Amino acid sequence: MATYTAQILIGRSHIYQGGITPNHVLFLSENSRSAWILRSLSRPDFQKVFVCDPNTLIKDAVLITAIFILKSEKLLERLPDTIKKTLKSNYLELYRVIHPKILDDLYGILKDISFNHIKLSISIFDESSIKGVGILEKYKDLEFEVCTTFYSRTYNPFNDFFLTDDKISNETSIKQHINYLRYIKDDMY
Repeated sequence: MATYTAQILIGRSHIYQGGITPNHVLFLSENSRSAWILRSLSRPDFQKVFVCDPNTLIKDAVLITAIFILKSEKLLERLPDTIKKTLKSNYLELYRVIHPKILDDLYGILKDISFNHIKLSISIFDESSIKGVGILEKYKDLEFEVCTTFYSRTYNPFNDFFLTDDKISNETSIKQHINYLRYIKDDMY
């Protein structure tokens, strides 16, 4: 199983307190192919996997949200019956099941539908291939937050040390770099 490189909590924000009350979550699994995994937080047995084009991951996440959570009639009525039947499957290769021209049409419709203030809280982890998050601005009444790593500590098992990356102050400990250079030097000889 590939690692998850992003997650999207899907739900509503609180009118006074902000944050999110999620009812679904999308996990982005990346390895040989990118796939969004949709899970329901109220129905643990619910899971759907959507293999996507790595260049349209954000659009696909919004499309999945609009079809499977919002259940947008405007989108569903544009789908041929054969595609509607395949959407019932728990595993879909979106770019193979839905013709590229139809997908482009659906992406266009996303800009015209009401998301009824659904909120996406998007966490993008290091090494994720997600691009084009700015497209989210084009969707009417869709609320969102995009969260990226600003501070991390990772363990390198090959060299037995931790590397801390502080992207806010843009400083990484000199001591850690020296330790890293020692390990590289030791491996050279």
